[in-house]
Amino acid sequence: KLIKDMMMPAMNAYRDPAEAPLRKLSVDLIKTYKHINEV
Repeated sequence: KLIKDMMMPAMNAYRDPAEAPLRKLSVDLIKTYKHINEV
């Protein structure tokens, strides 16, 4: 479910500016986890 939320259009971030930093942080975390899994 969390991954699906991250796949949502970026427009949602503009609708709720307070969520933008949180969303970016979550995306960065997912990228980091993916990178760790690849290593």
